[in-house]
Amino acid sequence: MDNNILLSSKETIFEPHIRIDRKLPFIYHTDHTCGKRVSNFHENPELLYILEGCGTVTNDSKEYAVQKGSLVVVNSYCVHQVSSSEPMKYFCLIIDSSFCKQHHVDIGTLHFNELICDRQIDDLFSSLIAECDGHNRFKETAIIHLVLEIILHLCRNYSNYKHSTTGDKESPQKRIHTAVQYIKKNIQKKLTVCEIADSVGLSQYHFMREFKRITGCTLSNYINTIRCEYAKELLQTGQYKIKEVAFMCGFESESYFINVFKKHTASLPSEHIRSIPACQ
Repeated sequence: MDNNILLSSKETIFEPHIRIDRKLPFIYHTDHTCGKRVSNFHENPELLYILEGCGTVTNDSKEYAVQKGSLVVVNSYCVHQVSSSEPMKYFCLIIDSSFCKQHHVDIGTLHFNELICDRQIDDLFSSLIAECDGHNRFKETAIIHLVLEIILHLCRNYSNYKHSTTGDKESPQKRIHTAVQYIKKNIQKKLTVCEIADSVGLSQYHFMREFKRITGCTLSNYINTIRCEYAKELLQTGQYKIKEVAFMCGFESESYFINVFKKHTASLPSEHIRSIPACQ
C-alpha cells in the first residue's frame, strides 16, 4: 500500500488514498490481526472479506460479529475499526471512487449493507484473491473484471439510495472530504488557508482547528505530504526532470522542493526517477 498515506490523530486515522497513473484503481492486501486496529475513515469504499478466524468490525458506530465468509462493506467516510481476541485473517479491497463513477456507479449516492454473507460473494472473492496472488497473463484485466462483478452484485442486491440530510452535509468527515478534493484538484498551484476554508464554508480559524483535530496534522504538512506523493509518482514515470516535477506539484523552486521532499520521504527526488539519464 505504498500509495496510501496515513495521517493519524489520537482517535482516528484519516486515509486520503492517492492514486496517480496506477494500472489498477484499487488497494488490496491480505491482513492478519489480533487485538484492536486504530479507527479510520476515507473517501473510497472498502470491502473486508474474512478468510479465517472471527472478530468484530465496528462500522459507523455499530458493531458486527464476523467470521469466515463474512463481508463487511465500509461506506465512504464511515469510521471503522477491526478487532479480534484471536488471530483473524481477512482480505481488504479499497476501490477508487472515480473507478466506480467511470462505470456508472456513483458511490456518493449509494449506501451498501454493512454486513453480508452470500455464496456468490464467496466465489467472487475466491477468484479475485487467486488472481491477485498469481502471476497470470492479463492479471490486471481479470482483477478489474472481478471487481466490477462484485460491485454489480452489491449494487443490485445490497444497496439503497442515500437520503441526504442537513446534518450529513455538515459532518466533520464531509468537511474534510470537500477540503481534500479541493486540495487534490488544485495541487499544482499555490494554495492558501483562506481559499481552502472558503471551499468548505468555514472561517480560517475554525477550519484549521477542525482540520488538525480530524487528520492529526497541520494543513501545510498535509498539503506537502500530498505534493510529495504526487511528485513521487511523476518521477517514477521517467518522463520529467526534477525541476519540472517541482513546478507541476506546486513548489515555487527546485531547491525548496528537494528540501521538503527529503523531509517527508527521507529520500531525494533523484532516487525515485526510473531512468535517471533520461530525466536529468
